[in-house]
Amino acid sequence: MITGRTPGRTSAEQITFYYTAGNWGVQFAAVGGHVYREAVRQGVGMALPREWFIQTIRN
Repeated sequence: MITGRTPGRTSAEQITFYYTAGNWGVQFAAVGGHVYREAVRQGVGMALPREWFIQTIRN
């Protein structure tokens, strides 16, 4: 589809199937980045403490 050699959906009734093989979460990271930038642009939302998302693991 990206190269144009294979057609994508040709009608709204068709569905898209995505088989994730080893790249779990990539789609969420991509969408999350867009949502964050859009929230900043619109001046909505609230900042969350960085500590909620970062942890240090030491042996």
